[in-house]
Amino acid sequence: MSGTMNRLTDPSQLFGGAADLTIPQCAVAGGEYGAAALLEKGTDIAMSNWVEAARSMLVVDSQAVLQQHQNKLRDATDVVVIALEASTAEYHKDARSSTTFWYILFILGLIFIVLVVVLELFAVFRPVITELVNQEKGTKLMLKMIPEEVRVKVPVIQEFLDSGQMRDTDLMELVNDAVNEMSNIPIIAIDHMGTIIRFTWKGEAVFGWQQSEVVGANIKMLMPPEYAVHHSQWLENYLRTGVKKIIGTVRRIEGYRKNGTRFPLEIAVREHRPPGEDPTYIATIQDLTKSLELEMAMKLNEAIRQTSNVPLISVDTLAIITGLNKAAETCFGFTEDEALGQNVNILMPEEVAKHHDGYIASYIKSGIKKVIDTDRFVEGQRKNGQIFPLALSIKEIKLSDFGSSSLFLGYARDRTQDLIESYQHLVHSRVSELSPIPIVSIDQTGEVLVYSKICEKIFGAPVESVVGSNVKMLMPPDVASKHDGYLEAYLVSGKRTFIDQTRHVVARRVDTNAPVHLSVEVREVMLQNARVYIAFMNDLSDYRESKLVHATNVQMLEDSPIPIIKIDEDGIVDLYNDAAVASFQYPKSAVVGRNVKILIPPEVAIKHDGYIAKYKKTRVKTVIGTTF
Repeated sequence: MSGTMNRLTDPSQLFGGAADLTIPQCAVAGGEYGAAALLEKGTDIAMSNWVEAARSMLVVDSQAVLQQHQNKLRDATDVVVIALEASTAEYHKDARSSTTFWYILFILGLIFIVLVVVLELFAVFRPVITELVNQEKGTKLMLKMIPEEVRVKVPVIQEFLDSGQMRDTDLMELVNDAVNEMSNIPIIAIDHMGTIIRFTWKGEAVFGWQQSEVVGANIKMLMPPEYAVHHSQWLENYLRTGVKKIIGTVRRIEGYRKNGTRFPLEIAVREHRPPGEDPTYIATIQDLTKSLELEMAMKLNEAIRQTSNVPLISVDTLAIITGLNKAAETCFGFTEDEALGQNVNILMPEEVAKHHDGYIASYIKSGIKKVIDTDRFVEGQRKNGQIFPLALSIKEIKLSDFGSSSLFLGYARDRTQDLIESYQHLVHSRVSELSPIPIVSIDQTGEVLVYSKICEKIFGAPVESVVGSNVKMLMPPDVASKHDGYLEAYLVSGKRTFIDQTRHVVARRVDTNAPVHLSVEVREVMLQNARVYIAFMNDLSDYRESKLVHATNVQMLEDSPIPIIKIDEDGIVDLYNDAAVASFQYPKSAVVGRNVKILIPPEVAIKHDGYIAKYKKTRVKTVIGTTF
């Protein structure tokens, strides 16, 4: 724009560069005849001034020439005016643009400031105000819990409850004192020297000291000797160094009661240091005696739970598994980590599982126990999908005396082996009834469990009169009186005197009291963790008669005047009578029990074992039945 002004206000350009018009530079330079006058005095006044200047300063020949120049000057003036108007419009446009930019910048800055204020209001001031309101509500609630007799002694408490304000700092301290006294947590305050300046009533219950006995004394009286001897030095070190080792932390240490007993406690220490004053140390105490006992009991219960051979499953009111012991892991095939957080219906067949949540919901709603506190035979499902018989007993454990929260503990037992043993027992009972061998089975107290049918013939007593009775009824009185002692001695010592051995015993017929000679072999088995003794018997009545005949025959052979030698199938001599002794000149002790080859010449003896082996194989009698 400045270039346009220079061009349009150049005198040589205004007059079209007329060669015959000479204008002194003083008439063009400025002052009242310059182009700036157009802006200050208007076009007409400026034109008039120029014309007058031209008349007085120019040298012309005639008035016509002057008029000609005047017309050129007037035409040029129109051009100048147009240029000035254009430049003025451009100026106003630039001014408006500059004003709009700064106006927008101002508005944006104002909006930013408003946003910052709003954010501070919601992010800073509002939480602070809410916290203060909550604190006031909490303080009022706590003060309302103070017994009436305490509030009567401290009128300022009721004043605060009514107005929410305190008139004096000392009054607030009184309220704090009342609140501290009502606290169930022991609070102890000491000065920088370790002197006790505050000891609440709960501290009396924990340590056994009265306030009057403790306040003014050193805190060391509440510590075991090995701690007390160092406590003053610990305080001095902290005051000197400012290094906090206990302050601001929570620690477990031992306390010392008035009666000299030690106890575990948890202590949290805070420091209160008003400006320009010595510090005060405030400690809150928690007696851990019951907590540690409870913790130990919980650990013991957990150990029992894990080592129990009974599968245990615990679930909450939503049927979510909260615990699974080792026996349950073995029973169901799930590890505890796999089962925790799962619904207990993963341990059930599908047709039962789909209804189980409804069973629990119904009990929670009605309180009517249908399964709880009962023993039931149900079916379980292992991780691999196998269905198996299960004995289940469920107990409810109330977790709170004031709420409805419960834990359900299930005691489970795999009945698979029970059913197998029951079936085996049924089979064995049937077999024993049909067995030609007398069988009597008793438990560890001597009660008869099994009495086979053939025993009725031997003992003269029917099955129904023996089963369930003590086995002593089948024994002579002198043996029966000692039998319980035999059983008890075996349970204590484990020494097998009769078990796994075959013995000749004398029993008693129930109907006639006549003695019965038996060969008895006793076996021990474990059924459902109980000892059962099974006796397999052989009636020796007929055997004794045959044995008597056999003994008579042997005696006749021994007394024979003819040398007699009897050998078994292996060639071992078992009879060598006196006549043979006289013939062979070998005593009985040198022959009986030895191979008969001792009595045969060597050339024959060397072949004798072969003769016997050949006969045993072919049963062709070459020597037997002949006379040499």
